[in-house]
Amino acid sequence: MKTEDDNDKKELLNDITQCAKELLNYCNSILDFSKIESKNLQITNTKFSIEKIINNVISIETPIVKHKELILESTLDDDIPSVVIGDQYRLYRILLNLVSNAIKFTHQGYVKIMISLIAMNQSTAVIRFTIKDSGIGIPKEKQNYIFEKFTRLTLSNTGDHKGIGSGLRIVRLFMKDIEGEIDLLSEPQKGTEFICTIPFKIPLTEDFVEYYEIKDEL
Repeated sequence: MKTEDDNDKKELLNDITQCAKELLNYCNSILDFSKIESKNLQITNTKFSIEKIINNVISIETPIVKHKELILESTLDDDIPSVVIGDQYRLYRILLNLVSNAIKFTHQGYVKIMISLIAMNQSTAVIRFTIKDSGIGIPKEKQNYIFEKFTRLTLSNTGDHKGIGSGLRIVRLFMKDIEGEIDLLSEPQKGTEFICTIPFKIPLTEDFVEYYEIKDEL
């Protein structure tokens, strides 16, 4: 039987976990900026699974989502390649920053991660990542400023949105590095959507080559 003391300990543990996560994210953001400005963060293209990247992001954000009693879910289209070639560190940081930002400004409802295939040929797949939330939204007059360096916007009267204002700036810089495009759709009290469209190379596995050989014959 759980006691009030047990609940207090659980809440304290959740707070400690979240503080540690935020501190780590701040440190990573500062390191990213330092590497970007010194041009020491090279593009590193490797084979990786997009699904695993999404699962890692969800795993990291699950404690705060449970604490805020939000729904965090993802959908991955069946036609997304199981393995792609690209800069998985930049993709991971882009998605983590966008999801973390969505959770921060959502007090009830959901945060959704939706991945869809836009176009594909024998060597390239263009994939869209949409981060959608039911949060407080961003006024139109402030949308041009959120990607600026160390910009923090006060979007509500609660004053409880902590951070150093670096996450979205890093997102834009990393999207530029990997030749992606980012769009923003948002209205106050109606939530926000960040839409990232990113090209990836596709490994020339035997299964993939065979698939296109068969398709080309039809």
